[in-house]
Amino acid sequence: MAGFEVSTEVSVCERLGFTVRVHDEAFAMAARAVVGASDEATARTAGGWLVSAVRQGLVVALANPEVREIAITPDSLTIARAQRDRRPPDDPPDDLRGWNAAIILTPP
Repeated sequence: MAGFEVSTEVSVCERLGFTVRVHDEAFAMAARAVVGASDEATARTAGGWLVSAVRQGLVVALANPEVREIAITPDSLTIARAQRDRRPPDDPPDDLRGWNAAIILTPP
């Protein structure tokens, strides 16, 4: 269900003339936050984080007529820091250098 919601949001963006890129690292971070969560986070929760990031990107893009691309990075997700930083003991750390913007918007 969460994948359907994300694809619906992306479809809306595309109909409005925006290209949407969701980086693999964003998917991985959402999945890792769910797997390592001690609360009731589910795949649907992870999908909600992605949908929310796409919606926020669209709002920002609509305010700037020069922007034609919405890029969702790990920093775009509104995951609680405790969930985002929680890792299984054998999970190696990610190299997230270079992701310094919550939403990267590029002109055409």
